[in-house]
Amino acid sequence: TTFDGPAAAQIAGRLRGTPFAAQIQEVYFPLLRRVGDGWAAGQISVVQEHFVSGFCRARLMEMLLQLQLDAAGRGPLAAFACFEDEDHELGLLGVAISFALRGHLVVWLGARCPLADLVGFVVAEQPVTVCVAVQRTPSPEAVVAYARGLREAMPPTGRLLMGGAGIVGLSPPVMAGVWWLTQLNE
Repeated sequence: TTFDGPAAAQIAGRLRGTPFAAQIQEVYFPLLRRVGDGWAAGQISVVQEHFVSGFCRARLMEMLLQLQLDAAGRGPLAAFACFEDEDHELGLLGVAISFALRGHLVVWLGARCPLADLVGFVVAEQPVTVCVAVQRTPSPEAVVAYARGLREAMPPTGRLLMGGAGIVGLSPPVMAGVWWLTQLNE
């Protein structure tokens, strides 16, 4: 990578008019997977990965912000947060955009959301859906306790989606209103 933000923005500008879902699935997520694989193989440095991820995050946030402006308070409320020790938010951001495209009013809460803070938000705002990204599992018990505490704060008809690579092999308990997904795009 040449770290040329203006050139990247000019290339991305060619996507104007392309539906957001197509941009995400055909451009941004494949690019992020390729960069992540390159980093894992030692072919791409951390700073290169951070540059590309930061650029993609900015473009995805632009999409979400546009959709939030277009929604203007309409639709069922859905909140998106990462597990309290989780920094990987780009996949969740794509899921938030897909919810916004389906008419949900999206509240983006992002990385590292402590359970107490998220519970406070849920009690005050009463979202119908809460999506939590779990890419790395510190302990299965911590993830289950987080889900249990969050679900207890939600309205009875609400749904909690706990998803990501950190769910793989977790064997979580069955809880009413909780979906355990190995990928949030399921």
